[in-house]
Amino acid sequence: MSAQDDSGQRRSDEAAFKRKLKDTLEKSDKAYVSVRLREIIGAGSAKIFSTAAAFLKAMEDTPLDHKSSDIGVDEFRKFVNGSTQRLNPEKFAAVVEFLLRKGLYYPHNRAEEISKSFPDPVFHALADFMGVGNTTLGNLRYRAPGIYRAYRPSSTYPGMFWIGMLEIRLDTVTGVVTTREIYKAPRREGRPRMHAEFIGYFFRKGRHHFMVSRDTSRDSIALVLFSSNSRDQKERLLTLRGGVLDMSRGRPYYSRVFYERHDVDDRPDDDVRAELLSQAEVVTEDEMPKSILNWFLNKQIPGIFWC
Repeated sequence: MSAQDDSGQRRSDEAAFKRKLKDTLEKSDKAYVSVRLREIIGAGSAKIFSTAAAFLKAMEDTPLDHKSSDIGVDEFRKFVNGSTQRLNPEKFAAVVEFLLRKGLYYPHNRAEEISKSFPDPVFHALADFMGVGNTTLGNLRYRAPGIYRAYRPSSTYPGMFWIGMLEIRLDTVTGVVTTREIYKAPRREGRPRMHAEFIGYFFRKGRHHFMVSRDTSRDSIALVLFSSNSRDQKERLLTLRGGVLDMSRGRPYYSRVFYERHDVDDRPDDDVRAELLSQAEVVTEDEMPKSILNWFLNKQIPGIFWC
C-alpha cells in the first residue's frame, strides 16, 4: 500500500470513528459510564487502571478530539463513585471518547454492533452454549412453527384465565425460531383494557422444549419450561404443557401454561391468527375447556420431579 493510500485509509477510519463517537455520545447514559469506570479503575489484577489519577494521565497521553486536561482528579473520582455531581458535556465526551478509542466502552455498543451485523444472535449463541446439535435444531425447525391458542392463569383477575395466542415462526434465511405471544381483554370490573405481548425464542434441548421471551415494554422476562407435549400425524407439535416463570419487575410469579396448535387445516395463517386474536379474553373456570382446566387444577405437573 502506498503512503497516499495509507493516508486515505487513516482519514476514512477516523471519519468512521467520529461517526461512531457521535452516535455513542447520543446514546450514552452517564450512570452507566460511571459504573463502567468502576469496573476498570481500582486495586486488583482485574483492573486496568490502579487509580483515577492513572486513568486521567492515560487520557492526557492520548490524542483526543475532546479536551481532557482540565478534568480535576477529585471531580472525576466523585463521578466514578456515582456522585450526583456530573462532568460537564465536554469533559464527559472526552471520557467516552477515550474509552471508545481504547476499546473499553461496552457492552452496549458491542451488543448493538453484533445485533446489526448478525440478526437474532441470542438464538445461535444460546444453542451453541447449550450444545444443541444440528439434528435437534432441524427437528425443532420442522416441528415447532405454527399458531397456537395459549392458556395461562391470570394474576390480575385471580381465579380466572387468560386465553391468547402464541405464534412460533421460522426464519428460513437465518434458521432462527422466534416466538410472539399475545394476551388481551376488554375493560372488566372497572379496570382498563389489558394487552400484553411477549417476543422471544423457542428452543429444544434433549427431549424438552423451552421458550425465553420478554414483553415488548422490556419490563418483564419470561422463561417457559415444557414438561410434556403431543404431536400430530405430521410429527408437528400439537400441544405443549408446562410452567412459566415470569420475572416481572413489579411482581414475579410462576404459573402453568398450555398451548394448543390451531393451524391444523389448510386455512391461511392470517385467518387463523385473526381468529385467535379476536377470541383473546380473560375467562372464568366455567368458560374453560374441561380437559385443559383439569390440567391447571392438577396439584402436580406431570413430567416434572419435585424435591
